[in-house]
Amino acid sequence: MTALLFLIFLFIFLCILIFILLNNDMFMFLPVRHGLESDNIEIYNDPDSRRVVLFFPGNSSKIYDNYYLKFKEMNINIFIINYRKKYHRTGNYFHVMKNARAAYQRAIHEFDEIIVCNYSIGNGVFADLLPIIHENGWKYPTLIKMFSGITNVKDVLYSHFSFFSYFFSWTLGKKLSTEEMYFNYLPPDIQLYIIHGTMDKIVPFKLVEKMHSRLLHAGKNVHLETFKGGHTLDIVELVQKEYNF
Repeated sequence: MTALLFLIFLFIFLCILIFILLNNDMFMFLPVRHGLESDNIEIYNDPDSRRVVLFFPGNSSKIYDNYYLKFKEMNINIFIINYRKKYHRTGNYFHVMKNARAAYQRAIHEFDEIIVCNYSIGNGVFADLLPIIHENGWKYPTLIKMFSGITNVKDVLYSHFSFFSYFFSWTLGKKLSTEEMYFNYLPPDIQLYIIHGTMDKIVPFKLVEKMHSRLLHAGKNVHLETFKGGHTLDIVELVQKEYNF
């Protein structure tokens, strides 16, 4: 009986501890396996243009190899949000949002047109920036492109781990809740394009359909484009097309 009570107490203690850690941005980490040991990556290869792309990559992207080395050869102005904290392999969520906020402020002061392109969990990071944009009265992006994006990290977890998702829903709070942030803070005149694979096993397509339907009925300027494929796509080529459109 004593051992059982001890295990129950230990379980409750661990739950409370995880709740505190995940709800504190200083302890919520987005891992990056490879990349630059620096903050945001800025490329100015089109000095005559007043247009810039803000790119929020996925959390496990090889930022240096997959993005920096390719974008630096292109005629483009782009800010790549780097999730890695300086000199560390992971960046806590406080640092991630600090980077995102700094990049956005720089973009609205230096450029007339902002195109936001997000991939995977990067959609959740940008969505968490929307309340800050709203509260500060900052200029909104001209266009938002959501590539293979998470709709809500809780829903994604539920689709894979239904039992444990209730626990994570409790601990994560409102972080990375793309659908809710777009529903509450996206003005109806801002175009949002959702590009998603019908065979995506990481973020099931049914979640995207649900999000699209909800935003559409709320009067948002949202468009759904599908492709026959999974979670991965050629982000560099797609971002370049958006910039040159």
